[in-house]
Amino acid sequence: MAELFISYAREDRGTAERLASALTVHGWTVWWDRHIPAGRRFDEVIAERLAAANCVLALWSKAAVHSEWVVEEAETARERGVFVPVMIEEVEPPLGFRRIHAADLIGWDGSAVHVGFDQLIKDIGEVLRRGGRCRAQRIHSRHRNSPQLSRWCRGDRRSLP
Repeated sequence: MAELFISYAREDRGTAERLASALTVHGWTVWWDRHIPAGRRFDEVIAERLAAANCVLALWSKAAVHSEWVVEEAETARERGVFVPVMIEEVEPPLGFRRIHAADLIGWDGSAVHVGFDQLIKDIGEVLRRGGRCRAQRIHSRHRNSPQLSRWCRGDRRSLP
C-alpha cells in the first residue's frame, strides 16, 4: 500500500500529478485516485487507500474547499492524526481546518527547489515517523514477542507483518 495519499479536487489534477511525481522521487509510495482498478467502485477503493495511508495530503484550492470528497478525506485523516494540509491557492480552508497550519505550495511549479516544498518534505517525514510509532504500538498487542516488531522498531520497516 502507498505511504502517502493525495486528496485533491478534479480541477487540480495537474498539481496533484506534479506533487505525486515529486514525492515519488523522494522514495515514498504515493496514491491518488488516478489508480482505480477496473471493475472496482471509486468510493470503496478510495476508502481502502485512505485508511491504509500513513500520511494524507489535502490540496486546498478554490475547488477543493467546496469538494465534499476532499473535505471528508481531510476530516478522516485529521481524526487519524495523519493529516497534512497543503495550500495550492490563496483560499480559506473549510471550517474545522482553519487553525491548522498548512504547507505553502502556492505558485509551486513542480521544481525540487522551493522553500514550501522543502518544508513539506520535512513535515511529511515527521508525520510518517509519528505514524510509525503509532502503528508499532497497535501491532504490538497482536505480536508481543515478535522479533519482526523489534527489528521494525529499530528502523527496519520491511520486516513488519
